[in-house]
Amino acid sequence: MHVKNRFGDDIPVPWRFAGVSGSFSLAILVLAQAYKHNDEDQAREEVFEAVRELFSRFEKQRGTTSCKELLGADISTDEGLKKIKQGQFVKKICCGDGGIGQDVAEILEELLKER
Repeated sequence: MHVKNRFGDDIPVPWRFAGVSGSFSLAILVLAQAYKHNDEDQAREEVFEAVRELFSRFEKQRGTTSCKELLGADISTDEGLKKIKQGQFVKKICCGDGGIGQDVAEILEELLKER
C-alpha cells in the first residue's frame, strides 16, 4: 500500500515488516502535513529534522524503535504473529495506557507545540 505526501511522492506504508513500530508511520504523516512551506526543500529538511527528533526522544524512553524488539516477537513471521495475537501484545504493549502509541503521540504533541 502507498500513500502520497504533499509533494506527490509515494510513501510506502509498512505492514508486518517488523521494522519501525507502526505508530511512527502515522506520526510521520502528521509531521509531513504540519510542515508546509512554499519552499519544498525547506519543508523536507524541517520534516526530516522533526522525524529524527521523534525517533531520538522515543529511543531515549524505550531504547529502540524496532517493532520486533518492542513487542518481543517478530510480526513478519507466522510464528511471531501467532505469539503477538495470543498474548494480545498490540492491545497491551502498543495501544494500552503507557503503551507505545501513547508515547509516540505524546512526543508528537511536544514536537508540534515546539514548532
